Amino acid sequence: MKADDGASISSGIVISVIVLGSVQLANATASPYDTRTFVPTGPPYIDSVCDMLGCYHNLQMTFTSNANETVTGIAYFVFRNPIGQTVYLDGTDLSSAASQSASATIPLTVPVAERNISIFIVSQGGVALSNPTVIRI
Repeated sequence: MKADDGASISSGIVISVIVLGSVQLANATASPYDTRTFVPTGPPYIDSVCDMLGCYHNLQMTFTSNANETVTGIAYFVFRNPIGQTVYLDGTDLSSAASQSASATIPLTVPVAERNISIFIVSQGGVALSNPTVIRI
């Protein structure tokens, strides 16, 4: 178009505004799939049972569920040497009803007991249900 035809030439920028009014934001309560779902309660506990064949040790950690329903996960115990290398890994199922406590227990071997241990819980599908907790025994 020519400017002398009486038509105006405009060039501009199109601005789009997207309204997200219908998107729900995360609330403060934990859902069944949140790292706040299982929170460690108290220190870890080592249970020792001795019989004629020797002594057996178990490592137990208690978690409280903040979910509004029963949640099942896998508690992983990762044992590391002093320079951070993983030397042993064990896991156990953990299930807790809403707002209840549950304990994860694994057999503990004496040489592994002297290492740094990280404990965390994930869902059956691999979603994190807790933050890692580091303990030293």
